[in-house]
Amino acid sequence: MVVKFRKHALKFLQKTTGDDVSQIQSQLRQLIISIEEKSIIPFTELDIKKLKYRSNPPLQSYNLDRTSPII
Repeated sequence: MVVKFRKHALKFLQKTTGDDVSQIQSQLRQLIISIEEKSIIPFTELDIKKLKYRSNPPLQSYNLDRTSPII
């Protein structure tokens, strides 16, 4: 699965440490598994909010699966 991150998100992820990193990794893994197996986005389980589309700079893509390291 390819996940795209904005530059600001990548900078945020690079600045985070310790417990925050592990929590973000587990939530991303849970999101990937849910989308791959059930083909749904778990909005309520992961407290995901629907975002409005706006024109932003290009995204950076990363191939992620259940075994790949995240961040």
